[in-house]
Amino acid sequence: MIWENNEKKNCRAQVQSFDLLFSVLVLVVLFGAAVVLFNNLLQNLELEQRQFRAQATAQNILDLLVMTAGTPGNWELQQDYNQPGLADSPRVINLSKIAYIQNANYAALKSKLKIQDYDFSVLVQNDANTFFEYIPQGIGNTHPIQAAAQRGVEYNGAMARFTITLYQ
Repeated sequence: MIWENNEKKNCRAQVQSFDLLFSVLVLVVLFGAAVVLFNNLLQNLELEQRQFRAQATAQNILDLLVMTAGTPGNWELQQDYNQPGLADSPRVINLSKIAYIQNANYAALKSKLKIQDYDFSVLVQNDANTFFEYIPQGIGNTHPIQAAAQRGVEYNGAMARFTITLYQ
């Protein structure tokens, strides 16, 4: 009889050990899943923050280009200029300044616009025509961050949409 009680106690101890092991395993799996979910959430938040910064930067660069003449006002004729701008007056695009972009040093232009971390493209169009398109080689839909800003402008006497797109 004493032996039977000891046998029952040992059986219960084994069941309790198995229960404990199973509980620890479930907790480890749940903790691992929580860590993976938290990591994904952080990555999504970072991507969203980068997208927001790119959108704000695109809007600022758009305003700079279509609302100002640049510094100095005839910057396209000079080697050393402070800041490009494409407008004769707000939202009226100067054709010689926008043509300069097509042939400008891309890296130098990015530096003057203070967007070294981004690639960019420029498009001027209306519903019927594309007036100007500047898409440097190698940029496109492969970038995870793309932010576009557009504004109505006057281009060569016609109303058009000026769009700048930043890629990161």
